[in-house]
Amino acid sequence: MRSRIINILVFTAAGLGSCKQHSGNAAGKTDSPLVRTDTQIVVADTVIRYRSYSGVLPCSNCEGIQVTINLMGDYSYQELSNRLGKRGKKIGETIDETGRWMLHGRDTVQLLDVTDGPSKYLKTDTSLIQLDAAGERMTGMLASQYELKKIK
Repeated sequence: MRSRIINILVFTAAGLGSCKQHSGNAAGKTDSPLVRTDTQIVVADTVIRYRSYSGVLPCSNCEGIQVTINLMGDYSYQELSNRLGKRGKKIGETIDETGRWMLHGRDTVQLLDVTDGPSKYLKTDTSLIQLDAAGERMTGMLASQYELKKIK
């Protein structure tokens, strides 16, 4: 009888101990960076997941500049650009720039490591629209050409 009671107590303690180990993880709390908590999921609606945008932007001394911007979910970016000559042929080498980006409010993307050229874009559901140095939309006859379309 005594050994039976001891066995019951041992199995009960072991069972409670194993429940205790898993109870912290059941609520989504863990030290692992791969597991998202409820707070991260709520905030995720303002994050741009990996997206690519591409288009030909106006150029004062060439036929246009083919630009592709890849925005990664870890807030890094890659911008590829080519100057275009007649009939859309590339002039020179592809310029490959990388760096960090941030989101201002819900719709303004800023490429942080740009030293020469545009760094702010207005994000829409289907495109990035290049903004001027003051962060305002372009105006004038060419204003509609400052748009990079989302690549699906």
